[in-house]
Parts: sequence; structure tokens; C-alpha cells
Amino acid sequence: DDVEQVKLREQPLPIEDVLSHLVEFAATPESILRTEGTPQNLAAKWIAETDLYDIEMDGGNEHSYFIQRYSLAVLYFATDGANWDYGMNFLKPTSVCNWNQLFRSGLNRYRLGVYSCRENDSIVRLGLPQNGLSGSIPDEIMHLDQMDALIMPWNLNLTSTIPTTLSALTDLKTIDLGYCGLTGEIPSMLSSLTQLTALTLGNNYMDGTVPYESLPKMVDLSLDDNGFTGDINEFNGMMPDLKYLYLEDNGFDGKLNNDLIQYWGKTVIELDISDNDFAEDLPADLFSPDNAFVIMDLHGNQFSGVIPTLQQENTKLRFLAMHENKLDGFVPASLNKLVKLAHLDISRNELEGSLPSALGDLSLLRYLHTSDNSFTAAPMPEFIARLTSLRELSMKHNKIKGQIPTWIGNLTSVQLLDLDSNELEGPIPSELGLILGLVHLLLNRNELTGEIPDEVKKLYDLGK
Repeated sequence: DDVEQVKLREQPLPIEDVLSHLVEFAATPESILRTEGTPQNLAAKWIAETDLYDIEMDGGNEHSYFIQRYSLAVLYFATDGANWDYGMNFLKPTSVCNWNQLFRSGLNRYRLGVYSCRENDSIVRLGLPQNGLSGSIPDEIMHLDQMDALIMPWNLNLTSTIPTTLSALTDLKTIDLGYCGLTGEIPSMLSSLTQLTALTLGNNYMDGTVPYESLPKMVDLSLDDNGFTGDINEFNGMMPDLKYLYLEDNGFDGKLNNDLIQYWGKTVIELDISDNDFAEDLPADLFSPDNAFVIMDLHGNQFSGVIPTLQQENTKLRFLAMHENKLDGFVPASLNKLVKLAHLDISRNELEGSLPSALGDLSLLRYLHTSDNSFTAAPMPEFIARLTSLRELSMKHNKIKGQIPTWIGNLTSVQLLDLDSNELEGPIPSELGLILGLVHLLLNRNELTGEIPDEVKKLYDLGK
């Protein structure tokens, strides 16, 4: 990196000159600026009396480098910068473009803090993730108006609302404020952020409805683990470029209808709407081969009716979670048309009949969870012997009767095998000892007899 030739000033700036300049160019309301102990007051005093960097109070507008420097200092004091996990060289007598710190992760090197500037020293990207910030994001952030990325997740004590002044940062493309303890609603004035494509607000304490119309260019929207509400169908027709949508653990409701699935299916790759209040039947086009979905998580809702059948092969969907709903009827054999599926969880529903042997065609399946349904009592399905890529097989409370088949030893990649609460009887097969990577084995609440085979006892990872 180039070493900055720092020019230090020889004497402090008159505090009244600094205050007058900040008031003149509307950096901060005067009443706040002159109140002792406010972050704004502390920042003004620091830049006047302590900061040695030689920067003039010029520029003639609120976008001057002087006000940019002041605004970052306000952020520092407003978020208890003295107790940040990493100081990021903030408040050092150097250009704000050097207020950053180099980190290493394996062979990778990266900077955080002010980690990108334009050639004219205007700040482009600010990253302070997981850095122990507490307090609130100040309104003065509006003066960093050349910024296109604000990255501040995992600062759990940023207990404030999203400042409405963010709407002044019209170049913003990315906002990440996940895991920050934020409250309140998403400001509708974010509609002025016409370049915004990624908004992450997950795992906060926010509520209200989502101003969909204010986020027209969204590609990545993460609102999970909050208290947002509203009818899911209000999304329809909004955000035509959306690829990643995470709405899990909120209070959204309504019927997931074909129109919405077809709209999302044009662009959305990852869809997580789990743990909300959606109800009624699943749409018939859920698994259409025209849909772009690769990940689909619908668990923890009130969906009812049958699992939709597939008319054509779907070569995109890899992850499907539908557990903890009220789905009933038979598991359709046509699920074998999800030829790329690696994860299938249909547990904790009201499904009946038996698992179709066609599921054995899913050669890429790594996770199969069918626990807690109302299947007909039957021996362990033989098609499972064909699923040799399985890592997890959970069939708890599935009314499996008879003996554990010896072919279970063919599932040599399994790490979790859960056959708890079934009607299994007879001995534990020694072939289980062939599953050398087995970590979790649950055979409790059955009618098994005899001793645990030595081959099973010798499994190195079991129970670790």
C-alpha cells in the first residue's frame, strides 16, 4: 500500500469556527451540536481540538471532506467507538480513507473500516461487521453521500431504528444491518435509493409491513427473524430482479398462490418463507420445471392438502423443506422427477400411506427426513438401500415394523440414523458397523432384542 504523506496542522481550530461551519452547511442541528456530551458535540470538539490532520473547512457545501470526516467521527462517538473490538484506525491523524484495518483469514487478506474510496477521497464502502458497536446509527451518516455499501452486521447492541437520513445516500447498492438489535419499521423513503439491490435486516426486532414498492431493484432481500407482517401476495409484481428472498420467522400470512409462485419462479433461486402464518393448499405449479428455485424452505407454516405432483422433470431444485405443516394424503411418486434433489424433509405432517419406491431414484439425496407422519405400518422401505449418498436418514415414528434390514450397512455415508419410536424388533444387525462415519444412532423406543454387536461398539465416531 502507498504510504500517505501526512501533513499535520500546527495548532487547533477555533471551536466556534468549527461549530459555525457545521451549522452553516446543515451538518447537524445547532441545538444538538452545542449540547455537551452528544456524539455530535464530541465529534466537533475532537476535530477542532484534538485532530491534528491538516484539513481545511472549505468545499462550500455539505459534501466537503471536512464534513465527511466529522460525520465519521459522529458515528464513532455515537456507537461507543472507544470500546469497539477493533479500532479500525478511526480518529487517526490521516485521511479517512486510511481509517481501516487489515485482516487475514487463511490465505485471504481483506480490509474493514473505510475499505474503499474514490480517487478524490470520497468514501465508497464502510464495513464495521461484528465489531462491538453499541448505541445508534446517527443521522449524520447522510453526509457520506458517495457511499455504495454500508456493511455493519452482528453489532447486537445497535438498538435504534434505521435512520431515515439513509435515503440521502442515493448511490447505495448494499445495506447489511443484520443481527443489530434494530427496532421499528423499514422507512418508506428508502424508495429514493434507486440503486439498492441488496438489503439485509435479518435477526433484528423490526416490525410493520414491507414497503415493496420502495425496493424495485432488489436482488437479495433478507428480512428473516423479525416481526414483519402482511399478505405475502403483496409481493406479486414487485422486485422483478429478485434472486434471494429470506422471509423466515416473521408473521407473514395469506395463501401462496400460483400467480405468486410463477412470478417468483422467473428469477428467485433461494426462497425461505418458513415459520410464518401461511395456510391452505400448496400451489399446483410449485415444482414447475420453469421455476428457477434451487432452495425452497416452506416449513413451520399451516400449509394443508396434498403435496403437488410433478408432470415434468425438474432439474433445478436441490433443497426442499416442507416439515411442520398440515400436509396430508400420499407422498407422490412423481417427486422422483426432482432429479437434482439433495435435501428432502417432509417430517411432522399428516401424510399417510407408504413412501413410494420411486424415491429411490433420487440418487443425489443426502438428507431424507420423514419422521412423525401417519404412514401405514410396514417394513423399512427397500428403496432406501439405493440411496447410497445419504448423510442423514430420519424416520422416527413412522410405524416401521419388522427387523432392521441388513442392507442398512450399504449406506456407508450416513452420519445420522434415527429410527426412534417405531415397531422394530429382533436383533441389531452387525452390518451397522459398516457405516464407519456414523455419529448419531437412535434406536430407542422399539422392541429390539439381544446385545449391541461388537461391530457397532467399535464405531469410532459414534456418540461424539
